[in-house]
Amino acid sequence: QKRKIIPTIIKTKKEKIFSEKQTVIPPMTIMSIKILNLQENGIVGTPIQLAAKGLAIQQGRPNGDYILAMNIIWKILGDILTEYVDEFREKQEMGTSVNNNIIPDIQFVLNKKEHEIPENDKNQGIRKYTVEEEKIIKELCDDLEKNDVIYPGYSEWASNVQIITKKDGRKAIVIDYRRLNKHL
Repeated sequence: QKRKIIPTIIKTKKEKIFSEKQTVIPPMTIMSIKILNLQENGIVGTPIQLAAKGLAIQQGRPNGDYILAMNIIWKILGDILTEYVDEFREKQEMGTSVNNNIIPDIQFVLNKKEHEIPENDKNQGIRKYTVEEEKIIKELCDDLEKNDVIYPGYSEWASNVQIITKKDGRKAIVIDYRRLNKHL
């Protein structure tokens, strides 16, 4: 995403003028920088209250008179969420997601000739899974494929899938590439 510089000028309850330029990544906005400014000057509250207090101060109303600004703040936040919905959306896949715009394709180079690498490092052989494990692997792989994280492929190089349980109890799949990685 493009970075942009957002200038802000606000009055705090001490009537000082804060002016700063900060490099931010969308969806961070002028409002979030105003919230940071307010917090630095001892004005406390939830982020929504802080934003409303900042707006009230800018409009020349007393610091405590921020209730009227709440509707404006909720509208601003709604617009931000709508504009950057893909950044806030939690995908439904059970596995891992990768933003390909942030993590580009990675090129691997072998540190020796391919024929010098032992076959059992290239292809670990087929591991036996229980019926329940096969079901979990299929569901997770289908979700990852549906979300364009993985795609079907065929190769002489292969490592087995392993199922792990995350702290929250969800299942995930991982692949142990240590045997392959030692040749890169």
